[in-house]
Amino acid sequence: MVKKITKEEVTLEYPGYGKITIPAGVEVFYDRNLPEEERLFHVNDRQWIDEKYPQFADKLFSDMQTAKMYVPADNLIHVIRLKFAFDESGYCRDYFKTDEGVLVCRMESHENHAQWYTVTQDYLEPLFPFRTNMLIQVLDASGNIVMTEQQEKTDYGYISLMKFPFSWQKPENGEEEKLCSRIYNLRYEED
Repeated sequence: MVKKITKEEVTLEYPGYGKITIPAGVEVFYDRNLPEEERLFHVNDRQWIDEKYPQFADKLFSDMQTAKMYVPADNLIHVIRLKFAFDESGYCRDYFKTDEGVLVCRMESHENHAQWYTVTQDYLEPLFPFRTNMLIQVLDASGNIVMTEQQEKTDYGYISLMKFPFSWQKPENGEEEKLCSRIYNLRYEED
C-alpha cells in the first residue's frame, strides 16, 4: 500500500556506466539482506531507464538485476497511490482505494486543507490520520498520476494543502473541471 519513491532527482555512480541520474518519482524496493544500519533501497523500475537512457537501456536494466543500484533512504519519501471509489457528500468525505482494495478517506479540514484517514472496515468511519510526511498520489481510471498532495505536520495535525476540489464541489475554472473529470470520472454541464 505505502511505497517509497525518489523524492527528487538522484545522481549515483554505477559501475561500468559512470553517473546515472534517477528521476524523481521512481519506485524503490527494500533490500532485506542488508543489516538495519546499512538500510538501502534498490531500483527495479524499467520505464525511466527506457526514457532516459534508450541507447543502452536493455544492458543497464540487465546489469541492475545482478549488481543492484541502491538509493540511500534520505533520498526517498513515502507515497500512497489511490483511485477515487465513491463519495459521501453529506459527511463531506471522498473515499479512495489502493490497488489492493484498501479504502481511505479524504475530508475537509480548514483554510483550503484536507485530511487523509484510514477508515474502519465496517462503517467506513475515519480512524487514523495519515501521520507521516508523505505524498498522496491520485490516479485516474487508467492508473496515470493526476494530482499529488503532500501530507505534513502542522499546528492543526497532519494535513495537506488541497490541490483539487472534492467530488461534490463545483470546479472554479476549466482547468479544475478537466482535473475533476479525470479524478472523479464526472462530466460537467454548462449552467
